[in-house]
Amino acid sequence: MVETTFLGGSWVPVTNTCTIASKITINGGNSLTVSQGATLEILDEIAIAYQSSLTNNGDINIVSGGHIGLNSFDNTSGNNMLTNNGNIINSGSIRISAYGNILTNFGSITNFGSITNFGSITNFGTFNNACEGSLIGTIPTSGNSVIQEESCNNTIQVNIDIKPGSFPNSINTNSMGVVPVSILGSNSFDVTQVDVTTLAFGPDGASSTHSAYEDVNGDEFVDLVSHYVQKETGIACGDTEATLTGQLND
Repeated sequence: MVETTFLGGSWVPVTNTCTIASKITINGGNSLTVSQGATLEILDEIAIAYQSSLTNNGDINIVSGGHIGLNSFDNTSGNNMLTNNGNIINSGSIRISAYGNILTNFGSITNFGSITNFGSITNFGTFNNACEGSLIGTIPTSGNSVIQEESCNNTIQVNIDIKPGSFPNSINTNSMGVVPVSILGSNSFDVTQVDVTTLAFGPDGASSTHSAYEDVNGDEFVDLVSHYVQKETGIACGDTEATLTGQLND
């Protein structure tokens, strides 16, 4: 597929149904708007970089394998914006990198895929994380915003942070030490309800060696930090994700 890059100015707004089947880059101060009543379907990737923006007043559908990235490598490539005034259904992935990148939601976002936030998310609307959805980072609320987290078969999916405070969240697979993992508390999840004796981390289900409560991300919600012997986790070189499972207290 051909990758397309547009520099400077603004694109013609999306006014009907448009499908993104190959990667496009909104770059160099460019902007793209999805008009009210229009639909943007993303099969591949929209990369937003260098003070650029995507504004949705209609509908955006990110299918499985599709991606929106607010990308930055330093302060000069950051300060990108995704503003949602309509509806976004994400079955793929959204990533907000650091360096001033912002997702602002005034409408509705439903997440069946993954959303990774290392930048800033402000939610004035409705944010629905389906049971299949994965969230990395916090989704703050403002005003009359609503956050809904669905559960499947009595399973609740919550945010974790591997090696909290570090970026990227890399693990030395040859290490003989321990890996800290934080379960992030929120206004919809109380980490003190977790039975720490049931926690299992990684493919091999390593048990926690010790745990403590603290606010690791400064959002004023208590988080649960537990530690795992790296060699017991089963995490191998090349793995790009890891899962922490556990049960709530009765």
